[in-house]
Parts: sequence; structure tokens; C-alpha cells
Amino acid sequence: MPPRKLREFSVVVALATLILVAFCIFFVQVENDLQPVASPPFRFSVKLARLRAKPKETRIPQQLVLTSKDGSINSLPVAVQRNVRHTMALNPWVKVRFLGDQDCERYLLQHFNHTQLPLFFNQETRGSYRSDVCRAAVLAREGGFYTDLDVEMKWKFEDLAGNATTFLASWTEDGSVLNAMMGCTANSSFMLEVIEQLLRFYKGEPVERYGSTSEWMGPVTALAGLKARMRPALTERLSRGAWGGDRPAGECLMM
Repeated sequence: MPPRKLREFSVVVALATLILVAFCIFFVQVENDLQPVASPPFRFSVKLARLRAKPKETRIPQQLVLTSKDGSINSLPVAVQRNVRHTMALNPWVKVRFLGDQDCERYLLQHFNHTQLPLFFNQETRGSYRSDVCRAAVLAREGGFYTDLDVEMKWKFEDLAGNATTFLASWTEDGSVLNAMMGCTANSSFMLEVIEQLLRFYKGEPVERYGSTSEWMGPVTALAGLKARMRPALTERLSRGAWGGDRPAGECLMM
């Protein structure tokens, strides 16, 4: 290639490169994350805000609470990491709170030190029960959504919770309330009652099961908390089956 043609070609390539870089900078935002999901102090995220519709308004705060032993997505199995990132991608506007055991313990000491919840949490050896306590405490104060790490979401949170929804969960096959995916408003009376039921459970006091055969602390206390705060007429309706029969497992419960 003649020198002149080579220079012209180099200029064209340089200009194309600059345009491409400028285009990428326009969309890519380096985002400081005070509560990162991954271990680095910051992460790159593509913000296509101009191309993406804003989320629907919901009374439940746009926050996703996640829990694990160390609070790090990088320590999870690859399949679980992929599922968590899928949930985050499905709800790109949601702020993620990923709490490990130490984070939960500090949170309970800071906000629930007037109760025995921090003590019971510290003494609990079963990871799923520690998660039950932690998620209930954070949701009761701040509101938001929670999912277990292995729950595969098919719909956005904003499609599950309307602008009048204050509590969201689903029924289990054994007649309790599934706390593996739930949402509520801040200072939710339902979740505050769940806290009371958790305290009763740990103190060895009876927790009403309302016919449920579940042996798991989380679903049982969630059911007891929900029933304790529901209006009598609604309680009676749900007790006999809001659909004219038995409650179907997985049916979404919204208040």
C-alpha cells in the first residue's frame, strides 16, 4: 500500500476508534457501590437508562435483600451466582443489599438490641434459620423484596407488586406462607408481627400453625404473623380458602 493511502487508512481507523470509545463512555458508568454485591470496591455497569423504561411505581421499596454466610456472591456455586445475576438483571433498578452473618449480627445489635433477637441469632447454628431472622429484621424496618438465592424468578418484582400492594408472598403446599420470596413496605405491621412470632419460637412459646403441617420456622412464623395482623373477615375467608377450596400452592398472596 502506498504511503499516502496508508496514512489515510490510519486516520480513518483512528477516527473510528475514537468514535467507538466515545460511544462506550456515553453508556458506561463507573458506579461507586457502597454495598457491593461482588468483592471489588466498585464495579462497571452498563446503564442504558435512555433506552430502558422506568420501573413501575410500587409501595414496596425497590430494594432486594439477599443473605448468605459471608455475604459475597463470588463464594456461591456458579449456578447460584448465575441465578442471582439473572434476578438482578430482571430488576435493574433495584438496590441490592447482600448481607452475611456478620452484617446481620451488626444490624440486629443496632436496631433490635431491645429484644433478644441478636442473642437468638448468635446462638442459631442452622444457616437457613439465621437467614429467616435476618431477612425478617431488615424487611420489617426498611421494606423491600427478598428471595432465596436459588429461587428462579420469571417475573419482575414490579409486575408482582402493584402500587397498592403492601405485602407479597405465596402459599406453600403444606399450608404455610413461603418466606423464600416475599416483599413488604417499610415498618410493615405484618413483618413486625413475624419478628414477635420468631421471638416466641425461640423462647419455646407456642406458635399457632393454623392447620399447616410445616416444620420450618420461617414459613410457620410468617403464617402466624400474617394471620395475627389480618382483619377477622379476611382471616376467615383465607381459612376456608379464598378460591372456594384449598389454597393452591404457589398462589401469590398480596395485601
